[in-house]
Amino acid sequence: MRQPPPLFLADQSEKSHHGWVATRNPTEAEQIPEDVRDAFLDILQHTLVYIRVECNNRRVSFVLSDHAHNIPGIIQNFSFGAFRYYWEVERAIFLREMKALNEPVSRFENSWQILERFYKELPDG
Repeated sequence: MRQPPPLFLADQSEKSHHGWVATRNPTEAEQIPEDVRDAFLDILQHTLVYIRVECNNRRVSFVLSDHAHNIPGIIQNFSFGAFRYYWEVERAIFLREMKALNEPVSRFENSWQILERFYKELPDG
């Protein structure tokens, strides 16, 4: 029986509570663009600062860290599938959770604009 191609998890060590973030090995065409990588790094920086400021609010800190914990894996093992999962699923969950907590997300907007432009240019997959 033929083995399926290896899978990568956005977080190599565990299954996200939202489900596996599995993608095939990235092809050369699936290299992470520099502006997309920088946008993800900005999201991580804003998230860490936000957590530091909101560390007394455990729920906000959890939502922020839950949103960001797969980003290093997306950067390391970039693929269109992992990017789509972040944009369509993880970001949507984050927006819903932050809205429920009445927490602003405006600090992420510049980065998301860059990611949205890239998302709109992705090949059908």
